[in-house]
Amino acid sequence: MWVYLSLSINTNNYGAYWYLSNNISTGLCSQLGCGNIVSLSYNTISTNVLQAQCTGRESAVTECNLYFQSGSSWYSTLTCSGNVRLVNGSSECSGRVELLYSSQWVSLYDTGWTTQQSNVVCSQLGCGQAVATGSGETPGSALQALCSGAESALQSCSFQSCSSCAANKSTSVTVVCSGGVRLVNGQHNCTGNAQIFLDGTWMYLYLSFSYYYIYWYSSNSVSARLCSQLGCGNFLSLSYNTIGSTNILEARCTGGESDIRECILYFQRGGTSISTLTCSGSTISATTQPQTTETTAFVKDLEALLNNSNGQVTKVLNDLLSYLWNSTNLSEGKAETFLNFAFGNFYNRSDNVTDNIESANILLEISETIASLLIEPNATYSNKTLKTQYLEIRVTVGSNTSQILPLVANGNEMKMNSSITQNNGSVSATLISYVEMENIMTARYFKKDNGAKMFSSVTEAFLKQIPAMEPINLTEPIIFLLKHNQMKPQDGNVICVYWNDTGMEKFWSELGCTATYTDENYTECSCTHLSIFALILQVDDNETNNDLTMMSKIFEITGLVFFALAIITFALTSQTSKVNNTSRLNLCISLFLAHLLFLTGSDRTENQVICSVIAGSLHFLFLASFAWMFLEAVQLVLLMRNLRKVEVLRKQGLPYGYLLVFGYLFPAIIVAITAGLFPEGYGDQNQCWLKKDKNLRWSFLGPVILILCANYISFLMIIWHLYFVLGLIQQDLSTIKDVRILVLKNCVQFAILGCSWVLGFFPEVKIFAVLFIVINSQQGTFIFLVYCLFNTQVREQYKKWFGCFFHKKITERTDTQTQSLS
Repeated sequence: MWVYLSLSINTNNYGAYWYLSNNISTGLCSQLGCGNIVSLSYNTISTNVLQAQCTGRESAVTECNLYFQSGSSWYSTLTCSGNVRLVNGSSECSGRVELLYSSQWVSLYDTGWTTQQSNVVCSQLGCGQAVATGSGETPGSALQALCSGAESALQSCSFQSCSSCAANKSTSVTVVCSGGVRLVNGQHNCTGNAQIFLDGTWMYLYLSFSYYYIYWYSSNSVSARLCSQLGCGNFLSLSYNTIGSTNILEARCTGGESDIRECILYFQRGGTSISTLTCSGSTISATTQPQTTETTAFVKDLEALLNNSNGQVTKVLNDLLSYLWNSTNLSEGKAETFLNFAFGNFYNRSDNVTDNIESANILLEISETIASLLIEPNATYSNKTLKTQYLEIRVTVGSNTSQILPLVANGNEMKMNSSITQNNGSVSATLISYVEMENIMTARYFKKDNGAKMFSSVTEAFLKQIPAMEPINLTEPIIFLLKHNQMKPQDGNVICVYWNDTGMEKFWSELGCTATYTDENYTECSCTHLSIFALILQVDDNETNNDLTMMSKIFEITGLVFFALAIITFALTSQTSKVNNTSRLNLCISLFLAHLLFLTGSDRTENQVICSVIAGSLHFLFLASFAWMFLEAVQLVLLMRNLRKVEVLRKQGLPYGYLLVFGYLFPAIIVAITAGLFPEGYGDQNQCWLKKDKNLRWSFLGPVILILCANYISFLMIIWHLYFVLGLIQQDLSTIKDVRILVLKNCVQFAILGCSWVLGFFPEVKIFAVLFIVINSQQGTFIFLVYCLFNTQVREQYKKWFGCFFHKKITERTDTQTQSLS
């Protein structure tokens, strides 16, 4: 049975109380594998509590004297640091982040580290909230942290080695926390009500000394150390005031503590008295300190304008943008000041969604302009990093790819390509990763599906020629590796998008961006232009997908039955047909095998080799079907040139061998080239088909589009020939009628077999997905109806076959009856 525990130290010397309680608490944290003690506090509960009377020298709590205490009792609340610490800093609440991993303290690479993760570390250590996040040299071993952003402890993240980080000598994360105490509600940050950060929240503090006859103004008192800890100079005064009923933390101190958290802490529910501390000095955070008189004056002017404009953030941001456009350069300090002002006012004062989007676009322009002003036009090589709680900017200048390494900001990476080597002079590359901007520029601005959601942070990238500062046009797609903001679900489809803000309407668009690779944590995007990018996740509707899958199987089986009937019919009537049906027969064979293989093997992804073979076979068979459809159009063109006798195709058309060579060798060559250039391009984790990597789908779509265009041109020629030429020549009416019917059938066949594939380009539109399944799966049904059941000659042949069959049955029955009578 689990019971609450109350730790008590058996000593008459209260001055030794904290030392002994700290010992036993540290031992308990260590026993739990939870690092060092952060704080020990007490709370009341109306239940039985196990009292542990300890001397403070025990190695485990079970060695203390244990007894039950019934009724309302105090129980102990222990906060441990976990297996995380800050080292080499100016205090215990600042320094390089280290994690105890596999019994070894390791640093964490600064790849994708966010302010939210810094807050987790600070909170976990009882050090308040993060005030700054930076990077430093990486000594010894280091890991890459993969966090979703919702963790309450750093250990909840997953960790992995990063060979590229080690090769590039990536820096490690450093964090500066506010500390576990602060002063609020004062005229400046060095006077006010004392608060302590405990269990992830700030609580008012009541400092208790009278019980122990210890005076707060003592030279060794906690108050003096508290002022010093806050960077607020000397201790001046301590007073008490009352507030409305709230939860207050009482700190019972001896006066010899070096940190307020070393006092014994008790919860007071509904307390009213809190402590007010006044220190001599005041501090201004380095992240908000104005860098120049000019910057200070301008920010004050903007603040005044904002206060007088009824919170119209957009106007103030436009004024800031105009100011930046007229600037020629910007120091990192001024840049940070302007960014904090712009983003801080945006998040604090923007309420209306429409206004948010308008202001968000201005913020993006401000960030891009500031990043451009950080570029040194005369530099041949430089690297700059600017990181705030709102964004991270990485700017690098170089003359070749060896100098411009891949840029990484908040876990998002831009990989360099030959675009920067084909320019004269140096090139600057900039990557900006925004924090929480995806909550403003949401997936509702993605037109294709209302069920989509943002799946990454918003990231911006651009290249500029130095010293002209002109944008560089890409000669080939550039690759981005974007970090997911949560684990990718199995049924999710990740889409790479960019922010289209060229018109009146702003929206996310896929144009020019393709997801070439995705796993649980990252997606690689290939984009033909530079802009503002993000990932959008579309989660399939399982119920709808199951219905579509079932419908697809039923329609596929039906289509295969009619394909088989059509193949048998064409094979048996080849000698009596008026026209050469070699192309149509092979078209049906190719489609029959393709649909059969798709039905039975397209989802066999568990074996990569088998899946690749199936994908390659499907690629070949579908290309072969389009090749035979093209050959049938060619034969029809030849027929129009020889209208004197319809049977001429069988006698004077393309030789049978030529037909087979083009019908099967052409797709085989395309598949061989694709497999040779991209041997791993067939089959992925979702389906046995062409992978999306490196746009391999164009090895299928390219030939298909080419054939469809050729067929379209052929049918235009045929129709023109049919209506304008036939009127000028004498021709047998039955021949002309046969030709017209044949042309009509082929036009319909072109629409059903060829144009229906256009619907496959829009799988996210449900009605198109349904139409694609219905039309493509019923290709066999269409061919059987049009070329067999609706064909007079074939119907006559069917009558003969059925007549012979039934005549034979009747004859057999008559013979049987005759034998039985005899």
